[in-house]
Amino acid sequence: MKISRRDVVYGLLWLLVVVVVFWAYSSVAEHRRNQAITSFEITIEDNGGEALIDAALVEEWLTQKSIHPMGRKMAEVDLGRLESTIAEHNAVSRVNAYMTYDGELYVSVSQRRAVARLRIDGYDMYVAADGYILPVSDGYMLSLPVVTGDYKPLFGAQFVGFHGDSSNELLADIDKRVASIEERRVKLLERRDEINAKLRSVEKEGVKREIFMSDNEYRGRVEALKERKSEARRKHAEDDRAIEMGLHELDSEKLRASLDADKVHSAVDDFSKLVAFTEFICNNAFWRAEVVQIVVSGGGDAPMQVAIVPRSGDFIVDLGFTDNLVGKLSTLRKFYDSTLSNVGWDAYKHISLRYKGQVVCK
Repeated sequence: MKISRRDVVYGLLWLLVVVVVFWAYSSVAEHRRNQAITSFEITIEDNGGEALIDAALVEEWLTQKSIHPMGRKMAEVDLGRLESTIAEHNAVSRVNAYMTYDGELYVSVSQRRAVARLRIDGYDMYVAADGYILPVSDGYMLSLPVVTGDYKPLFGAQFVGFHGDSSNELLADIDKRVASIEERRVKLLERRDEINAKLRSVEKEGVKREIFMSDNEYRGRVEALKERKSEARRKHAEDDRAIEMGLHELDSEKLRASLDADKVHSAVDDFSKLVAFTEFICNNAFWRAEVVQIVVSGGGDAPMQVAIVPRSGDFIVDLGFTDNLVGKLSTLRKFYDSTLSNVGWDAYKHISLRYKGQVVCK
C-alpha cells in the first residue's frame, strides 16, 4: 500500500494536536497543583424578600465542615463537595461555584424566599414561595404574614422540605391498599372459577344403568344423584353470594381509597393556593401592611378555608375556600374605597366574600 505525502502530513498534524492537548492538560494540572486560591467571593442573590442567609454564614458552614478554600491549592478544592455542603441547608435553593485560572473562587448562592409563618397548634415554621417548609429554629427571624387557625396540615410539626412531598407517604400507603384490594379481587375471581367448574362437573354426571341393575337400584342411584346435584347447586349459590358480597366490599374499599387519594391531592392543592396567596400579599405593599393575620381552617377531611384579620377597622374578612383568593382581595379593596371609606371602618364586625361577586356585611 502506497502512503501519499498528504497522508503523512495529516498524520503529523494529528500527532501535533495530540501532543499539544496532552501538554496543555499537563500544564493546567501542574498549575492547579501549585496555584493557591487567591480570593474567595460569595454572592447571595437577592430574592426580593428578607434575607435568610449572608456570606458570613456560608463561610461559617464551610469552616465547620473543614472545607473553607482559603489557604488551599486549586487542586485541593472540590467544587462539587463545596456546592453540596452549601446546598444541604434549608434556606438555599441553588448553588454555583467556579474558579478562574488565577485562583479566584466565586460562589453564587440563591436563597429561598419565605412568604409566611405558619403558627397553628403545635406548629411553628416558615413557608417559602416554592412551597418549601423551613424550620424557625435555623436562627432567622422574619417579618411575614402569620397564618393561624385550626388548620390541619398533611405534614408533621417537625417536617422540613417541599410540602408536596409530605403527601408521598400517604399516597404510597393508599397505593398499597389498592394493590391489596386487587390481589384479593383476583383470588375471589379465581375462587369463583373453581366453584363454577366444580358445579359444571357435577351437572355433567349421570347414572349409567348396568345390565344386571335392578329398577330399584337404578332409581335409587338417580335420586341420589339428583340430591347431590341439588346440594351442589345450593352450595354453589351460597359460595357465589359470598364471593359477590366480597367483590362488592372490595369495590367499596377501592372507592374509599380513591376518595382518600382525592382528599390528599386536594389538600396539597389547597396549600399551594395558600402559599401563592401569601406570596401575593408579600409582593403587594398595600396588603402586606393591611393584613395582620391569615386565619386558616379545615385540612384533614375538610377543605381549607381562609379569613384575614385586617389592620383597618375592627372586623374579620371571610374569604371562604381557596379558589380565587387574590380576586377576592381585589373585590375587598374596591369595597374599602367605595363603601367603608363612606360608612366608617367600625360599621361592620364581619365581612364575607365567600361567594363570587358578593360582599356580605354584618
